[in-house]
Amino acid sequence: ADSDLQGDTVRTVRSCTVTRRGELVLFAVEGDGFLYNMVRIMVGTLLEIAAGRMPADSIPAVLEGRDRTAAGPTAPAKALCLEQVFYSEE
Repeated sequence: ADSDLQGDTVRTVRSCTVTRRGELVLFAVEGDGFLYNMVRIMVGTLLEIAAGRMPADSIPAVLEGRDRTAAGPTAPAKALCLEQVFYSEE
């Protein structure tokens, strides 16, 4: 039931891809749900890694440490969009 999910902060990311099309960088995430600012934090962290301000291998430690301050900044919302939603047939 929906009430069982209240307070639940566990989400499963099924795939996460970053591709470049000229000047455009496309960041696609597929998961079973998203927390507030979750994708923006993921993007901000990857931008910090790309800029050399965080080591490329820091992501596992950020996830395992469960410390928001260890991740990169929250990327601005501009240019981010929800492309598609899939619903289970349950």
